[in-house]
Amino acid sequence: MRVLAGEGQPGDPPADAATLIAAVQRAIADTLEGLRNTSPADLFTVRTVGRQALPTNVVGLLFHLAEHTQRHTGQVITTAKIVRAGRAPHD
Repeated sequence: MRVLAGEGQPGDPPADAATLIAAVQRAIADTLEGLRNTSPADLFTVRTVGRQALPTNVVGLLFHLAEHTQRHTGQVITTAKIVRAGRAPHD
């Protein structure tokens, strides 16, 4: 929750593109490592998801992770298009 609270703050000074890309690459690497370390025997272990602690299992969490990732990927693509459209063309 602490990390989530900090996501809305731009930082002082705001992070540059290289720092943001490195953070994303670290998060992707950590996630892939977590997936590699998930035992098939644990896939149906009971878990909860979200602030409401909705009941699910590990498969459900992985599915939720994929959906959430897809949403944020779309946001990144849209933001990049908006930023690029605002730039002056290069000769």
